[in-house]
Amino acid sequence: MVSATHNRITNFSSRFIRSGCIHSVRGENMYYTDKIERIVMAVLSQDVTSYRLAKDLGYSNNSTISKMRRGETSIRGLSLEKLAAFEEYYRNKMEG
Repeated sequence: MVSATHNRITNFSSRFIRSGCIHSVRGENMYYTDKIERIVMAVLSQDVTSYRLAKDLGYSNNSTISKMRRGETSIRGLSLEKLAAFEEYYRNKMEG
């Protein structure tokens, strides 16, 4: 039996592969890591409370979200599962 987390990561990875991994931006290459970093930053910039974001993203408390918003915690250390949650939030709540 495959877990829901495994399915989310697999779907995230599939989108990564289908996207071609590299996008042209003003003659330079933009890797998917840059794209997902921008997605995370856009989600963190939303005009919602850290508590609401933490709840929507599956965090047990809002301290990590608050620290990321203040720049005290790097987003580069997020797990694939958390990155997938940010990407899903962005797709569903911000893109429409």
